[in-house]
Amino acid sequence: MTDFTPAVLGFGSKVYVSTDGETYTQVFYTKDVKSPDAELGMVNITNNDSPNMSEEQAPGIFKAGSYELEGVYTSDGFDTLWGYFTNRTLVYVIELFTDGSGYEFQGWVTKPEVETKTENEGNMYKIGFALQTIAQYHTTISMS
Repeated sequence: MTDFTPAVLGFGSKVYVSTDGETYTQVFYTKDVKSPDAELGMVNITNNDSPNMSEEQAPGIFKAGSYELEGVYTSDGFDTLWGYFTNRTLVYVIELFTDGSGYEFQGWVTKPEVETKTENEGNMYKIGFALQTIAQYHTTISMS
């Protein structure tokens, strides 16, 4: 049987936001969170001497990427996010996993939207961020 003891569950992960990088507030009751999607750009260096008539590539610059999350709607939380969006506020974001590890980055809210549900589900919001620079992953993040 596979030992899943070291597995980190997503349940209980939290997202914090700050405008100064020092005082953070949890404004999200997150449901689904996608980690930052940075990408390493590639530079085409194909030339007349490339071996076997094939393309050659070399690493280029990082593309900072984006970040998306879905959360349970609260008017206060969404109002805060909407303010960041309309004012084009550069925000600091920490995604903290249950084992204390996570991501830190700076970016802008680019896509705030509310999705109303019917039946037995609460209203949800989806928020997109454009990252200013590539996110940093840390094995330990202190929130003190």
